[in-house]
Amino acid sequence: MTTYTAVAGTGDSDSLTLTSTPTLQSGYELMDHMWFFSPLATPGKKVKILSVQPISESRVTVTATDEDAAFYSAWDGSWQAPVQSTLLPKSTTPVISNLKITERLTIIGTGQIMTRITISWEQGASQMDRVEVRYRINNGAWLSKSVFGSTSLDIDLDGSGFVEANALPINGLFVGKSISTSATVYGKTLPPENVSGFTIDQTASRFTLNWQKVSDIDLAGYKIRWINGDSRDWGSANPIHDGLLLSSPYISAVRPTGFGTLMIKAIDTSGNESVKPSAIVINLGDAQVDNVIETIDFAAAGFPGTITNGSLSGGNVIADEQGIQWNPNDTASMWHLDSMNFWRPQTYYAMTYEATLAASAALAGSKMTLLETILGDSWKIDYRKLGPSPMWIADGELMWGDSAGLMWHIPDYSPWPGSVIATADQYQFKITIGFGATQGTISGLLANFDVPDITDVLSGITITSGGTRLPITKDFYNIKAVNLTLIADTGSAFTAKVIDKDPELGPLVRCYDSSNVAIDGKVDALIQGY
Repeated sequence: MTTYTAVAGTGDSDSLTLTSTPTLQSGYELMDHMWFFSPLATPGKKVKILSVQPISESRVTVTATDEDAAFYSAWDGSWQAPVQSTLLPKSTTPVISNLKITERLTIIGTGQIMTRITISWEQGASQMDRVEVRYRINNGAWLSKSVFGSTSLDIDLDGSGFVEANALPINGLFVGKSISTSATVYGKTLPPENVSGFTIDQTASRFTLNWQKVSDIDLAGYKIRWINGDSRDWGSANPIHDGLLLSSPYISAVRPTGFGTLMIKAIDTSGNESVKPSAIVINLGDAQVDNVIETIDFAAAGFPGTITNGSLSGGNVIADEQGIQWNPNDTASMWHLDSMNFWRPQTYYAMTYEATLAASAALAGSKMTLLETILGDSWKIDYRKLGPSPMWIADGELMWGDSAGLMWHIPDYSPWPGSVIATADQYQFKITIGFGATQGTISGLLANFDVPDITDVLSGITITSGGTRLPITKDFYNIKAVNLTLIADTGSAFTAKVIDKDPELGPLVRCYDSSNVAIDGKVDALIQGY
């Protein structure tokens, strides 16, 4: 600091005149200056600094005293070095590493499923006051959070997206190095786990399927499908139940037939399915029949109907060859066995065969089953009934939408359940054999109509000498056996005989005496047939 003498003006004045020109030390330029004014010979006040104590990151407290000779007169000239060489607190620079972003689903509040994003890091051995975390989602605004006494920060998000984060460690006045990371979080768009522990326990008429529960908290249920052949083509397989199954086990309402694959996937609340189905490859055998009353043989008739991507050759329906290596069904796996070759020597189109049969009134009430002989990597059978239906549903509905439209509604195909109770209607069947290295072939297709065994028990029926027809109470298609028991205390009848087994009028019965003369009598009857 340089002191200059100034000459003040008379009266009130806002100017001072220096008595000498200010000079600078040689080699320095004037960057800035500050002037102090005092009527004393030495402007300002001289003090001695006693201490400088930090009170925050940007402020200090300065303690000073007057520069008074008496202050120093008591000093004996001795000096002792301070314990600390600095007035700043003793500390080290904080360090964090391995910043990462992870996710999981969680349930909050009254049951809302959210994506919980966790930003975590590893902390060094140095002292740490806090970590300042900044993050943003999907290029939105940056948000900040101070984290004390923890190495992670949780954020709940209703959705998915791209997350960016950085973390800055702080210990008092010491600030460490900031680290950053980013990640895509998928939330409820991720598929549920694959199902494990898929097993079957089968009986003659149905089967029970069991599996282990998946742990996803957004699980909605399970789907089970069936496809003939050893296949994992989930998209082509038929469901064997309606809706979703909520838990294991499942007892089948219908039983598919033949050699094929049962598959199961988990489904979450967003509609996502497991990536890979769990599968059981099994031969469920042919459909069980009791008493076949009529058979329609499509092969013997030359496979009437419509063939797509195939032709009739040598009495069989066969698929056409093609040169494409890839399955046109995008949902099908490229292969499902490790031993399968990548390239196929030859491939064949996915082929369909559609046929129609008419069930007569005489077949109404019987059980219709199919017996098929099919070769292919995978196949399935669908059906629909072209029975009577309303011409239109509502009075305000148009009779048809365009000139090419059908007058009556044709229902969609449904998976063939293995058997149906026939009605006097038309039925359409569609056999679909999948794309693959095995040429699809249909060499046999039978529609069987069968009825169960029927038993009718009659007691105390009076038989006249001319013969009496038994008053049957069941509807028989055919009577196979009539067992008669003569009631001995009703006369001189010695035996009872069945004259015929008419299934509509009832069996004709006569009683005879010991001389084989027809007489009156009374019998109990057990009638068996179908």
